[in-house]
Amino acid sequence: RGTLGGATSSKLRDLSYFVCLGVGFILVEIALLQRFTLLLGHPITSLRVVFFGMLFFSGLGSLLSGRVQAPEKLPKLLALAAGGTVIITGVYGWVLGDITHAAIGWSINARVALSLALVAAPALFMGMLLPTGLRLVSKRHAEIVPWAWGLNGAASVLGSVGAMFLAIFFGFSKVLIIGGALYLVALVLGLRRSPSSEEKKPEGSGQS
Repeated sequence: RGTLGGATSSKLRDLSYFVCLGVGFILVEIALLQRFTLLLGHPITSLRVVFFGMLFFSGLGSLLSGRVQAPEKLPKLLALAAGGTVIITGVYGWVLGDITHAAIGWSINARVALSLALVAAPALFMGMLLPTGLRLVSKRHAEIVPWAWGLNGAASVLGSVGAMFLAIFFGFSKVLIIGGALYLVALVLGLRRSPSSEEKKPEGSGQS
């Protein structure tokens, strides 16, 4: 707990970013899992396709984010990834049901390919946000990086329960939109300052 001392509000804001990512990721994943169960015809098939797609394409997004080496470009990457996630999940919340109903008569191979393509779009952007956030936070408060990992994982577990609770009251389409909205919150939290200005702040303020 001692690592949270000093600049506590700044550190808590950084950690809130990772909480939003954890909850948002699992909300989107569970909503897509439910939607594609209807399209693919069986929960186990949907589980395989959606989980594979989310893990593979989010991993690919994480890999691609590592190609951005310049620290000053990281906020732009974060904005691109979070903004893309918000737009795609928002659109999916309104039209994904119509897409799955239109494709329900296709062959199983075509339905699997369509499902993977639809999962790939948000997952690629979502996968960029954790490593990019870690790189930004490590320049501001390197000591809280373990906290960031831990809270992100815990938020994913708690978010899975929250997803079912929200779905009961609002439906899975709204769960998808809420998951995207959390990425908008993460965008606001993650872009409050650039890493370079954060590093210069102690010198300019005269703090030791």
